[in-house]
Amino acid sequence: MRAVVGISMQDLTAEIATIEEHVLNLDESTLKRKERLKKQLKKYTNDLNVNFDKIIKAAESFIELETTSTTQEGLQKIAKKGKSYLVALRAMGDYSRFAKEKLEAFKEIQLDELPSYNDLKNYVRDLGKILSQINKKRAATDKVLLLHFAIKKRSINTPLKKCMDIQEQLNGFLQNEYRLIKLIEDVKRNWKEITTQQKKKTDLERELAKQVSNRESIKKKLSDMENKLAELEANSDIKVHYDLLVKIKQKEIELGEKINFIRKICKKVVSSAEKGHLSTSFDVLSSARNYAKNPVEALLNEHEDFSGLLYMIKNIIELVDSKKFEVKPSEYQRLRSFLNNVPAKVRKLREELLQLHQQLSSLEKDTSYVTLVKQHSHLKEELENLQQQQKNVEQQIEHLKKEIESINSIITQRIKKIEENLSEIQQFK
Repeated sequence: MRAVVGISMQDLTAEIATIEEHVLNLDESTLKRKERLKKQLKKYTNDLNVNFDKIIKAAESFIELETTSTTQEGLQKIAKKGKSYLVALRAMGDYSRFAKEKLEAFKEIQLDELPSYNDLKNYVRDLGKILSQINKKRAATDKVLLLHFAIKKRSINTPLKKCMDIQEQLNGFLQNEYRLIKLIEDVKRNWKEITTQQKKKTDLERELAKQVSNRESIKKKLSDMENKLAELEANSDIKVHYDLLVKIKQKEIELGEKINFIRKICKKVVSSAEKGHLSTSFDVLSSARNYAKNPVEALLNEHEDFSGLLYMIKNIIELVDSKKFEVKPSEYQRLRSFLNNVPAKVRKLREELLQLHQQLSSLEKDTSYVTLVKQHSHLKEELENLQQQQKNVEQQIEHLKKEIESINSIITQRIKKIEENLSEIQQFK
């Protein structure tokens, strides 16, 4: 089987098909090896059960001896053996009960089918813990026994030692021969992940095809909409309208730059008044609010002599002179200059803007022209909506492509792991 490093996406489907064939044949191809493992595992568990039975039988014998020996009649019989014998007898009885209870509570592993690698691993681990606990109890009991029961205690300790040896052998068996089962499980787990990812990929590819089709549909609508707009914009009235709007915007920007310093000062006046730090007339505060919000619109609404603006500026200067309000020295000089003589450029820009607005107003009195403009605005809005849809679809397509690419990467990695596992499986005899 060839390695998948650097495999192209067009070969991925063929590679998956090859892997599938190996996975489907895996149980059959490893059947004899698994039968040998099952036979070997049964031998270990049978040997364990034999020695478990020996320990339990010996433990029951000691428990019975303790029970009969500690009756009134029994105590009279063993009185000549001394107090140390009674202490040893009770310790041996306690040890026997402990070993019997632990072994009887230990859950035997089921071998109708080969257990999973983790199940056997947990079984070997739990077996080791129980045998270690019994062995610690044995060591503690030996310190009490002295020379008592030197021969009899072997009926428990000898099979216990054999069980501990079997547990060590089982651990080695798990790490070596039984690793075949882990490899087989890993192959199946990785294959399951591949099939899951394939399903996701199929769903994503279906959605991708849908979005690509949607993109083409939007492109066509966009082309049609652009043609309609081009035809409409060829109309001289529409051109005049949008030329006027562009000129108005340009003049507003230019005028706004000339009087921006007034907007800043007015914002400061409004803020100070609202915080209670400054007291001024209603008219001055009202004008300041207008110029703080939209200085160009406020200037266009002024009388020809700029009386409202100049009255506001005069009051602000008086507030500064009386130390009730502060502005930068440069701003103060500009306010005074503006009060003495409104700049010619400001006057000129205001006049030009008023004329442009008057021209626009005249056009908007023509109902056919208004209808045309509304139609144009509607088409522009639809065009913008379509452009946004196109952007959203493009983003969705890119996202789907990345998701599919990510899945292909996951599948490729899983195939590589399966190939490594299959190669290792072949090495097991």
